[in-house]
Amino acid sequence: MDAKLLKLGLLLSVVVVGGLLIEYAVEKKDPLMLTAVFVAATVAVAIIKAAFGPVQAADERAVDRSKEAALTAIRLSSFTGFIGGTYAYLLGYKGASVALFGMAIPSVIWVLVYLVLNWRDVR
Repeated sequence: MDAKLLKLGLLLSVVVVGGLLIEYAVEKKDPLMLTAVFVAATVAVAIIKAAFGPVQAADERAVDRSKEAALTAIRLSSFTGFIGGTYAYLLGYKGASVALFGMAIPSVIWVLVYLVLNWRDVR
């Protein structure tokens, strides 16, 4: 249990320190520092995960529920984005139209990744 608490504490400290540094970088409008913080936080989390291993074995039912939830969210986001964006555009709300069409971008990315993975599995 002590290793789990240590791992949790280290991960939380990375999130807290990273968040503070990100806030500072945004205030200073320094994109280089922002990128460096993202890279450093990613490396720190990877090192912590490598040192302590996975938290626990995956529950297959939870993984299946998570996949289904993600697919449902993508479908609803796509539907809302395309339909809402179209209506917003027709009603003259250009900003809302762009924002709503932006909601559909994850579904387009999902379709592209799905096609690439299926092509890879078939070939």
